[in-house]
Amino acid sequence: MYRVSGFKFQVSSLGSSVKLLMIMFVLLFVSVPYFSFAQIEFQRTYGGVLINEGRGVQQTLDGGYIIAGSTSSFGDGSTDVLLIKTDSLGNAQFMKTYGGSNIDRGYAVLQLKDSGYAVAGYTNSFGNGGYDGYLIRTDKNGDVLWTKTYGGADWDFIYSIKQTPDSGFVMAGNTYSYGYGGSEGWIVKVDSNGVLLWQQTFLTNDDDFLNSVDIGFHNTYIVTGYEMNGVTDSSNIIAASVSSAGDSLWYYSYEDILNIQARVVHSISDSTYLIGGCIFVDSVQTNAFLMKIDTIGHQVWFNNSVVNKTGFNDLFDFVELPNNNLVLAATNSQFGAGGIDIYQDFTDRNGNWISAPTHGGAGTDIGYSIGRTSDNGFIIAGETNSWPPGLEAVYLVKTDSGGITTPNDSIIIGINLYKDNKVHIVLFPNPAHSEVTIDLNQTYFPISNSKMNFQLFNSLGEMVVESLFNENKHNISLENISSGLYFYCLSANGIIYSKGKLVIE
Repeated sequence: MYRVSGFKFQVSSLGSSVKLLMIMFVLLFVSVPYFSFAQIEFQRTYGGVLINEGRGVQQTLDGGYIIAGSTSSFGDGSTDVLLIKTDSLGNAQFMKTYGGSNIDRGYAVLQLKDSGYAVAGYTNSFGNGGYDGYLIRTDKNGDVLWTKTYGGADWDFIYSIKQTPDSGFVMAGNTYSYGYGGSEGWIVKVDSNGVLLWQQTFLTNDDDFLNSVDIGFHNTYIVTGYEMNGVTDSSNIIAASVSSAGDSLWYYSYEDILNIQARVVHSISDSTYLIGGCIFVDSVQTNAFLMKIDTIGHQVWFNNSVVNKTGFNDLFDFVELPNNNLVLAATNSQFGAGGIDIYQDFTDRNGNWISAPTHGGAGTDIGYSIGRTSDNGFIIAGETNSWPPGLEAVYLVKTDSGGITTPNDSIIIGINLYKDNKVHIVLFPNPAHSEVTIDLNQTYFPISNSKMNFQLFNSLGEMVVESLFNENKHNISLENISSGLYFYCLSANGIIYSKGKLVIE
């Protein structure tokens, strides 16, 4: 379900023919997804029966969305890079997986001028060592143009990417292959074809981890993350700037605040940098924070109450508005539908709280990436275990300019991205009582060659029934299952063939 908001009209004083013309005019533009004062709202989940997550999202040139993440439900290995393209209403247009026989993850995605995509992450299937940085270049349909790996004989990870003015890419992560033997912050610069131009590490006595990179001012790049002190077993923020040629300009370790990790940095309109992340207070409290620094790394201000709520709070990404206010992709465990919810935090330019709509269900819902859309709304991508399919699903939330979206009960569950299979399934009775029967049409699906897997999930995303079978008609017991609304998933050989709702009375 989606909703188009922003229309108010009154024609009570007009004649009937004029009324009709005005109503037709308004209805015409209500049906157009991107009109100047229409804002689309929806919530969607995508994925298979195991773990699926969305890490990066961007609105595409055609008004749709591209999501990068990972999945253990499909692909060639235990976990594969996942790329999902949707239209402006969240309807899936394609899903692609990339990787080999081991673990491969995607963390960030860019759409490029040719409408193709660059996906950055890491791979355990290819490259020189245990893990290597992984860059995938595709065309507009998600088909691979080329892939590159970066790193040495040890473990190397990439978490963030930006396109540079020379049409190349700069990426940030951490490496165990280069440096003093521990983890070092790692910046990688490549050209438009993925060819390595230079790489930079910061050789410190502590373990450094870079989580984010952005294009800085005066032909520079800015990175942030955290370092772990081996003596005190605590973490603190680090930030650094390098030139476009890879020369180190400055490096700061902000040691006045401990047990803190920076997750994101953005260049903002007043020619400063804004860093966000999480402070670990104790076993029952974490705080989201924002910190502003100038172009040479000096701290301007620090705000550790941007969420200003008790419980578990975190901050993964943010966008700046034209009035210099901010909208955060944060989390909070005390407000919302339950568990941990996405906390779309609206703040002033100094990070002071204004309002915060929440998104999610009774489980854990996290938004890792947020972007502003062409209709002045917002798009958030992350993960959820509040709704099926699977143990965790990719979660995509489109809101209006105030953070409002469709209600939770309108979420479209488990979009079938994986195969256009003409499977005719009859599940009866529905509503059911103590038993439900599945009847398959073998004309379209030869089940004799494979076992079907029927899984039933409750509203919390918990699997309550699982049944494997290879006959055309199969009875499943629902004894001891409480009455309520459930969601079923029918799959075989890792491919989902059907999903739907089942009511048990």
